[in-house]
Amino acid sequence: MKTVTRPEIVSPAGDWTMLRAVVNAGADAVYFGLKELNMRATAQNFSLSELEKVVKYCHENSCGSNYSALQNSHYNKNPDGFYNDENSQQAGYGINSQIHSGVGHDTKTHLTLNSIVFGNELKIVDAILRAAKKARIDMIICWDMGVVRKALALGLDVCLSTQASVSNSESAKFYKELGVRRIVPARECSLEQIKAIKKTGIEIETFVHGAMCVSISGRCFLSHHLYGKSANRGECLQPCRYEYDIIDRHRGKELVIGKNYVLSPKDLCSMPFIDKLIKAGIDAFKIEGRKRSPEYAAVTTGCYKKAVDLHQHGKLTTNTKKELIEKLGTVFNRGFSKGFYFTEPGKSDYANIGGSAATMRKEYVGAVAGFGADNTAIKIKSGIVKKGDQLIIEGPDTGIVMHKVTRMVVGNKVSDKAGKQDMIYLKIKKPVKRGDGVYLLRKFI
Repeated sequence: MKTVTRPEIVSPAGDWTMLRAVVNAGADAVYFGLKELNMRATAQNFSLSELEKVVKYCHENSCGSNYSALQNSHYNKNPDGFYNDENSQQAGYGINSQIHSGVGHDTKTHLTLNSIVFGNELKIVDAILRAAKKARIDMIICWDMGVVRKALALGLDVCLSTQASVSNSESAKFYKELGVRRIVPARECSLEQIKAIKKTGIEIETFVHGAMCVSISGRCFLSHHLYGKSANRGECLQPCRYEYDIIDRHRGKELVIGKNYVLSPKDLCSMPFIDKLIKAGIDAFKIEGRKRSPEYAAVTTGCYKKAVDLHQHGKLTTNTKKELIEKLGTVFNRGFSKGFYFTEPGKSDYANIGGSAATMRKEYVGAVAGFGADNTAIKIKSGIVKKGDQLIIEGPDTGIVMHKVTRMVVGNKVSDKAGKQDMIYLKIKKPVKRGDGVYLLRKFI
């Protein structure tokens, strides 16, 4: 029987909070950018001086298979749709909270250098690549041939970005012969086309979840035309997501195109057919979302890691996939689409809302005032917190910690409710930091 490759889960990291969240949620690799020359220039990103610290953190944290943890844990699905593990409330909403229990490996680091690069920026490229080599970055994501050439000359592994629009096996052969280790095919490729490219022997990484662009990969100029902010320089302001009017210039009539956002595709979600992608031998599953929230990145990472682990052990069922799709729906999304994997998207694959269709929303309620072995102090600055509420605590050193309020002390008395200006005390097992943001999760209908 042919052995099927176990795909890596490659997760986004737009800042330290997201980085720690996805590592804790089980990412096999993280991809991130620096302040310059990456396709998410408006994300917080990391500085060149932080590069070694990022790599050190990832390489010192294991991301082994979560299957043994899934077998040994008792997962309870609460009415609010979130999973809570008795032993932990770490990132992933309980889905992957015990990732360190199995035999693991270092979390790999992929540095994005995937924007258009001009001649006067080549010295910046050289400085970044030298620093990446020194820091032991595992892979450079790029597509500009000058950057590819420089990275290969330094002995760095290269993942060719989807911006290169590789859509056939001959292109893949060319890049493989050049020395490129992995490619992300054009998002317009079907699964059958990806399988054909895979036969060349080059590693394949495909997007499995997240935002899709209305344009062919790397060919959109709408943001640049309207606002002078180039998508191909990582500055896209996403005017495709807006509501537009149609104007009849002859009669002066106007129609609002709001029910269907005709330039705004739904998000890709491959969970319904994830088993087909695994069987195709795809080497890595990539999650889009460096500009989205840390909890989005943690939940998507946890869901896809769980699906892959269960599939490897013959335990991925239709019901499990349905539960994971429901879970994915709790965080930011514009509705879900199969993308180009089986057919070209049609009118049903465009969003019908301008914002998020998530079934859960978070509301800021306060900040951590102090953390101790017995109690965590939280200052309520907005809203009301009640017994039974689900809280998220987020911070750059913490990542994400989930906590369900089962007992709360307000001032010096046990209480079921707290409001603005109250100091509350909770027993939270996972370490958090003073100043971490505290958010309340609520259902959104």
